[in-house]
Amino acid sequence: MTCQNRRSARAPKSLSLVLASGALGLAVAGSSFVVPAQADDAPQGAPCVSAPATTALAEVVADGHFDFGARLKGDTLDAVVKDDRSSPGSWKNSESLIFALSDAAAKQKMPANMEKIAPAGSDVFMIGATQVGGVPWLGWNTQDQGLAEHADGDVTMTLDSFDGPGDMSVFLSGNFGSPGTDVFSTKGQKSYRVPLHTHQHGNWVFT
Repeated sequence: MTCQNRRSARAPKSLSLVLASGALGLAVAGSSFVVPAQADDAPQGAPCVSAPATTALAEVVADGHFDFGARLKGDTLDAVVKDDRSSPGSWKNSESLIFALSDAAAKQKMPANMEKIAPAGSDVFMIGATQVGGVPWLGWNTQDQGLAEHADGDVTMTLDSFDGPGDMSVFLSGNFGSPGTDVFSTKGQKSYRVPLHTHQHGNWVFT
């Protein structure tokens, strides 16, 4: 995922990070999502993922509040993750975290009226817009102090690549439980503009 400030008081800065994941993962700026193995011979209770070397020492997290965001330090714009499991929160290199979605907490049946994402009744893994115990709650924010002081305009988040199997869709909640504004999807929109001073959580669905 890329964070790019559209207009800046300084020279324009951007950071594009190669997304990497294993056979059953998604990477956001280097942070992977893993879901339980579906193969019959997979070890029980453990995610099945062929992790890239950059995540060999990454922490696997299955709970807590996190925000993907842009952080401006000097002339460098970084795509990082804010870890709010403790107060005050801390910004971390996104490659240091793997978000694990379990059968018990994150697996759901797709409701009706969301066929553009997945057929009704199909199995999906989901991070919702509201916090659920046992599921890492991932949003995004543009509240970094350095960014707020020196940026002049929106931040654009761009999905660079995705490794399945399956698809991913991120969207804001609409009326009566229907999908609202698309943030990005493997089957559609790839970029989303976020105003400064924003803290937001959407719905992340993995088929």
